[in-house]
Amino acid sequence: MIALQTHRVVSERDSEEEFRPHFAIWCGTGPGRLHRTIATGEVISKTECGLYTAELFPAYAELLKRVRASRLGDASVTFTMDDGRLLGDLVEEVCDSAKKLP
Repeated sequence: MIALQTHRVVSERDSEEEFRPHFAIWCGTGPGRLHRTIATGEVISKTECGLYTAELFPAYAELLKRVRASRLGDASVTFTMDDGRLLGDLVEEVCDSAKKLP
């Protein structure tokens, strides 16, 4: 649902328009935290989650590195609607992966 909402919002915007950091942080960390909990029963921090998700989905590692930096307070990190599109794709991939867990 979140991935669909994200895709809908970003599809209506200019690709270089700002994608708000708090949305980027949520999309980049929330689903991965749930994935980890489903996979192991462990609850990890949002900051640690960026590393976990990047290991599972290395194609998103650079974007997740920026998400993590933003989460840690680096105000120089910005996100665009193109980043939002990628984050929507990541949410879908994380959810698809979680569905396959035992």
